Amino acid sequence: MTEYRQVSIKKALVDKIEQFIKKHPEYGYKSIDDFLEDSVMGSIKKIRRILCLYTIVLVSFAFILTYLILFKA
Repeated sequence: MTEYRQVSIKKALVDKIEQFIKKHPEYGYKSIDDFLEDSVMGSIKKIRRILCLYTIVLVSFAFILTYLILFKA
């Protein structure tokens, strides 16, 4: 069984989401819950991609720095 928790969202934001859902049925959102779940999961994926790229840059920098210290000194 799926567990749920409640969160508070400003009324103005909820109103904008409702307007968007009504104005754009082509996106397939049936409820505010659908919209928010999709939006939050999309944001999480985006943040994970950014963190992954950040990690790659840091590892690359560490490799280059190590190379310079060992072979260019």
